[in-house]
Amino acid sequence: MFRCSIRDLLWLTALVALGVGWWLDHRRQDTASGNAAFENRQLQWRNDRNEWIKRLMEGDGWQVDFDSNPPKIIRRSDQRIPGLPINRNAYHTELNY
Repeated sequence: MFRCSIRDLLWLTALVALGVGWWLDHRRQDTASGNAAFENRQLQWRNDRNEWIKRLMEGDGWQVDFDSNPPKIIRRSDQRIPGLPINRNAYHTELNY
């Protein structure tokens, strides 16, 4: 018959606590590195999307400023904006979104 003393139970408890602590720490590190990689991919996608939109709109005569907060889309008033009346008094028209 196997006999178990309190000392043996304390050693077993310490060993299990050490193993669980190690496992939780590694799981947290894996999650943090996975989140950083996801955020980097998301930022790269957003930059690519903004560059594509900027090139598309600048080719149509718009001026785009994604560096400002909020981003601005500007078109000179001497050019016709479909669906909007021409404002000849202003140098440019700003559309904030």
